[in-house]
Amino acid sequence: MVDTIKILEEDLSSKEQKINEIENKNIIDINEKLKTFEIDSNIKISKIKDLTKELDNIKKSTGICPTCKRSYSDDKCSNEDRIKELQKEISEVNIEKDSILEQESTLKNKLNKIKEGLLQLKNKNIQTKKEIERLKNLNNQIKIIESKNEEILKAVETLKEEKDNIDNLIESSNKEIKIIQDEIKHLYKELDILENAKLIVSEEGVKTIIIKKILKFLNERLNFY
Repeated sequence: MVDTIKILEEDLSSKEQKINEIENKNIIDINEKLKTFEIDSNIKISKIKDLTKELDNIKKSTGICPTCKRSYSDDKCSNEDRIKELQKEISEVNIEKDSILEQESTLKNKLNKIKEGLLQLKNKNIQTKKEIERLKNLNNQIKIIESKNEEILKAVETLKEEKDNIDNLIESSNKEIKIIQDEIKHLYKELDILENAKLIVSEEGVKTIIIKKILKFLNERLNFY
């Protein structure tokens, strides 16, 4: 996730830098060239107008020739030669003007395509920023979940340790109970022995033993006779 965000941010930074370069260099250069083309084309158009005006004046034989400073009606001014020169010059200037306008048109088309490309690039950057923001929010949510999960795992581990302690305590208690039970059984046995010993060593116990022995002896004697 973090690597993906880093890649997107680097790509976004690269594209924004490219946009700045295009806007601050390429587009400015193109606009400067377009201004130059506009100035050049206006100069050519103005020159064509002047040449056309001069040509019309010659054909009408009115006005002053800008070359020899004589009236067009003067025989010394070779009107037909000048007409040919003007027509040729007008044609050449028209070709130059058309070439400039064609270059200007091509450059305008290029500028429009660059602007369209920039708009698409900016829209993609907007989408990339939204995606980066979405991924960052998602990453933060994942971190929160991971943190909570870690807390849960620690709690589970603590419960396991407590359970182990309880199990150990139960086992230890059971052992102690077994020891106590064994001691109780042993004490009961000793108590029985003591009770028997008490009976034997008591006055009634001695009499009973003597009587039993005398009766046994008498019975044996009677049986003998």
